[in-house]
Amino acid sequence: MAPDSLRLESVLVVLIDLAEGPLSSVRSMPSSELRGNAGALAEICALLEIPVLVARAPLPAHASMVLPEIAARVPHAIEVLHETNDCLETAAFVAAVHATGRTQLVFAGIATDVGVALTALSAKRAGYQAAVLADVCGTISLRAEQAALCRLNQAGVILTGWSAFAAEVQRNYTKGKGPQVLELVSRYVFAGTQMAWNEE
Repeated sequence: MAPDSLRLESVLVVLIDLAEGPLSSVRSMPSSELRGNAGALAEICALLEIPVLVARAPLPAHASMVLPEIAARVPHAIEVLHETNDCLETAAFVAAVHATGRTQLVFAGIATDVGVALTALSAKRAGYQAAVLADVCGTISLRAEQAALCRLNQAGVILTGWSAFAAEVQRNYTKGKGPQVLELVSRYVFAGTQMAWNEE
């Protein structure tokens, strides 16, 4: 049976270790691309008022600093220190998720095959609907990431990307904040071509 569609009123975005230290280990995509995608996701969350939970590892201060592309856009995100690679093994994380009342957890972060995958798998086992934004994740190699995504897919975790996520939760580009979402997605995805579209 196909999983339920992601709904604006049900989703909680969980960002795991999207910080300066972990970013330096990423080889599965250019760090500039991951930064840009993370910033786009954070901007979508701010625009649509989607709650964001930031899970941070107990790293030295600079290494654990949340990427500025995220911090600047969602300054009021809930922050939790996770104690193990599976965030659901940390009581404070579980409590923070429960307090939001959200049942669809949308994950992004570093590393795809460790913190993101282990937490998403545990969330699904705990009864949440779990999704992973594959283009807002990174790890030490492309092969390691591919293995993690295969494992998640086999477990029934939804795999998608940040722009598809925005389209799914907004659903209509002509009503409410739809035009703003469309402009935002166009700005990131069609960076050099949007001006040409407007001139037609």
